[in-house]
Amino acid sequence: MADGRTQWEREQRRLTREIEQKQRAEERARIAAEKERQRQYAAKRKATAEKKTAQLAHTFEELESILRTGLQRPGRFDVTSLYHKSHAPELKLGALASPVPEPEFVAPRTPGIVSRLFGGQKRYQQDLEVAQQRHQEQLAAAQHQERERQHQVAAKQREHEAAVRRIQAESQ
Repeated sequence: MADGRTQWEREQRRLTREIEQKQRAEERARIAAEKERQRQYAAKRKATAEKKTAQLAHTFEELESILRTGLQRPGRFDVTSLYHKSHAPELKLGALASPVPEPEFVAPRTPGIVSRLFGGQKRYQQDLEVAQQRHQEQLAAAQHQERERQHQVAAKQREHEAAVRRIQAESQ
């Protein structure tokens, strides 16, 4: 029995060693994979840095070439280019820029079958006439407002043209 027990113990130790060896091998593989990932990341970053450095060197060469070319030219300076040139102000109409919208005609609801039986058609005709009259009044008011707006726009345009002529005369 002692021999059977020791054999079982030896088998247990062997299995434990195998498990530990597998765990160490897995850990070594994980560490190796992590190192490889870090190596690839570093290589990618290095390639990116080299590419950006090359682009920067190219840009530097272009700027240096422009500078050399500019320094080789004679230095001419035109004083008249510094004079302030006046610009005509922009015509600002604000709310006058949009035309007055036409009012919408809102018809009364048509009567239903039951309502027609109890005089609904006559009431509908009366309401329709009132709505049409109201729409005509609103339309006339909108047209009047539009004419007023157009007069105001014309006045603003005349003021603007006068201001532009005055500024042009001052700048000459």
